[in-house]
Formats: sequence, C-alpha cells, structure tokens
Amino acid sequence: MHCAYMILLWLGRRVVGVTKFGSIWAAANPLPPAAAGARPLYGRAPGGPVLDDETLARLVAAFYAKARVDGALGPVFEAAVDDWPGHLETLAGFWSSVMLTTGRYKGKPLAAHRRHAASMTPAMFTRWLELWGETAREILVPDDAGLIERKAQRIAESLKLALFLPARPSAVRAAA
Repeated sequence: MHCAYMILLWLGRRVVGVTKFGSIWAAANPLPPAAAGARPLYGRAPGGPVLDDETLARLVAAFYAKARVDGALGPVFEAAVDDWPGHLETLAGFWSSVMLTTGRYKGKPLAAHRRHAASMTPAMFTRWLELWGETAREILVPDDAGLIERKAQRIAESLKLALFLPARPSAVRAAA
C-alpha cells in the first residue's frame, strides 16, 4: 500500500498543492473570505488591490515603458523586440503564470534570452531588477511587490547562471 501526501501552499487567492509524486494542482479561492476585521494575507485591507492579471499587465507595461528609455537596458530591448504590444502580452502571461499559476505562458524564457546573450551582461540583470523592483513598489501593495521582486531575483539568478556560467564538460566526464 502506498501513501500519498500533499504539501499545500497558500499563495494569495490560490492554494497550490504538490503531491508526493510531483504533480501540481491549484484551486482558486478555496477558502471562505476572512472574518470581518481579520487581517488578510499579504497585509491587504479589505477591498484593497488584488494581484490579478490586470494589475500584472499594468506592472509589465509600466516597467517596459521605463526599460525602453533606460541607458543600459533600452538599446538591448529595442534591438530585440519587434512587436511591443505582443511582447507585453507575452510577458503579462509569463508573470500571470509565475505569480497566479494560470499557465498562460507557454514559452521558453531561457531560449528567448539565449538569442540575445551576446548583447547582455550580468550587470544588466542587476539594473533590470532595480527597475523592476522600483516599478513593482509603485504599483503593487508592499507585500505583493516583495513577492514579485523575490520571484524576479530567483529567475534572474537562474538566467544569469545559464547564460554566463561557463560549461564544464571535464567535470561531467570526471564524475562518470
């Protein structure tokens, strides 16, 4: 007899479960609203702003409006992006998938960044994170801004490692 178990995480308006076997499920609004006067998760006041697709789309649009004119990031984005409305929609879908587990984004972020790696440096990721955090703090409630900043930091670190860390094939052979 096997025993299945599940780890549950409360993420804003969703519960995300990870089973023993690695499958993931999510349920929107699984719990009743907080009792009157109770402090909501993430410090939101009742009726306050909610992290949703519309808010994420506003964040993405505001961020890229700044990034396009940034001295370090602007030239890279302008050379890389031909269709700005489409790009903004794709990235809103990406952040919806990351933050709300909607599954809207179906792309491959590493492959998208690899195409432009020759024009990028690790310092550009630092600048991207600075601008992203600034914009998130302007648009989102503080707790949501902190959450999305931490997610962005982890994603940026993964991309930097994949793009700029030299491969070590000798280490792979030595382990065999």
